[in-house]
Amino acid sequence: MTTSSIGIIGTGGIGLPIARKLVAAGTVPFGYRRGDNSAFIEAGGRRCASAAELVEVSDVVLLCVPDAALYSLFLGEANVLAHVKAGQAFVDLGVAPIELKLKVRDRLASAGAIFIDAPVMGNPPLIDAGKAVVYMSGEEAACRAVEGELRKFAVAAPYVGKFGDGSKLKYVSNMLLAMHTVAAAEAISYAKRTGLDIGALLEFIPPIAQSGVLGVRGKTMASGTYGKGAGSVSMLLDVVNVIRDDASTSGMELAFLNSAKAFYEKAVSKGLGEMNTESLVEVVS
Repeated sequence: MTTSSIGIIGTGGIGLPIARKLVAAGTVPFGYRRGDNSAFIEAGGRRCASAAELVEVSDVVLLCVPDAALYSLFLGEANVLAHVKAGQAFVDLGVAPIELKLKVRDRLASAGAIFIDAPVMGNPPLIDAGKAVVYMSGEEAACRAVEGELRKFAVAAPYVGKFGDGSKLKYVSNMLLAMHTVAAAEAISYAKRTGLDIGALLEFIPPIAQSGVLGVRGKTMASGTYGKGAGSVSMLLDVVNVIRDDASTSGMELAFLNSAKAFYEKAVSKGLGEMNTESLVEVVS
């Protein structure tokens, strides 16, 4: 499918690096954000004055918004359905309850449009580096039709199954990420307190005990300098809460995830919510 235009609703957070990758690939996206959109314009995007205007001028709409905004756009006060065109594709790259996504899918279907559940796995630096992955789920033909556009900013965009399976895969990925981050933070804290050289830990720990989080973020955890913009504590906590709610519908308690969640909540209470998740080492030591 060759599209004449792509729009991004939500050009902060992950939306901005996606816009940069699209521009670099030769596609100039339309963009809308309720807040300051100057960075998007500087990246080469074309600003729209409203979400409704963006929907009118875009063949494919990339949604990079939280669940409250997703509800508002299609089910609430900011409803843009009057501007939706038959055959138009809406690709939800964010995290939201699957029940909400299903309602949005059905509402868009009534207008003749397509809604694809396709959460992106990757923080802004990973998107900028071309290492993000998009998990497409829904009608396979519709997913395949937009795959080429998604590959302009993602290293891969696999089709993973029926609608909602993309979100579930994202949930499992983030569940493991949340728990591994706490485990890595505790391991680094223990190593420092007992006087073990961090370099030796990272070099010689056996593969069976290694984790991606420890390998990628261990040095930063040990340094005490955490930074922002590569996946905040608050952002991952929000996803954890969505996962817990989804699990509860299946009667699951997710004991390990609940234990990890307590550390994220403690970090937020200590003012670390906007810091990268490496800062969890501050609350496990």
